[in-house]
Amino acid sequence: YIVPIGEFSNAQENIITETCVYIESFFGLKTHLALYEKTPNVPDNMRRLRVDEYQYNAHYFLDKYLDIDKYKDASVMIALTSFDLYPDEKWNYVFGLASLQKRVGVWSMARFGNPSENQKSYQLCLDRTRKVATHEIAHMFSIKHCCTFPCVMNGSNSMSETDAQPFVLCPECLEKLCWNFKT
Repeated sequence: YIVPIGEFSNAQENIITETCVYIESFFGLKTHLALYEKTPNVPDNMRRLRVDEYQYNAHYFLDKYLDIDKYKDASVMIALTSFDLYPDEKWNYVFGLASLQKRVGVWSMARFGNPSENQKSYQLCLDRTRKVATHEIAHMFSIKHCCTFPCVMNGSNSMSETDAQPFVLCPECLEKLCWNFKT
């Protein structure tokens, strides 16, 4: 299940729909787009003001907000936000975060560019969204960061690193996913 949280432009909504189709093809699992949700009332200690907008602690969504039991047929559940995320006070931001144990995750489109600008910007935002979604969902299927080959599971601490990642799993990570799916 993909749960959109926040306010999205029409172009971003199209990207969300296309990403659901992509995720379904990538993992071979039925992917459901849950109803859009407004930004929740996040406690003050789980958000901080950066410039003129709030950033939200990604752990809030993993630990307090997302409930995979809400959907009885869910393998994993991931929230997609329109607002910026951070994992702890030492970090500036994070593109996404996932819990291997709880099978929930969250990722943000806030830093992916404006897909409404033109077709090139739209494609770039779509590519980034697909890569981060795939990466975080693979974490929920117990795949850790890859350091062996170029892989969508390589760690990414900047937009340029995300842009340089391939869309595919390397042979080792693909084998881990197949083991996880028992295929």
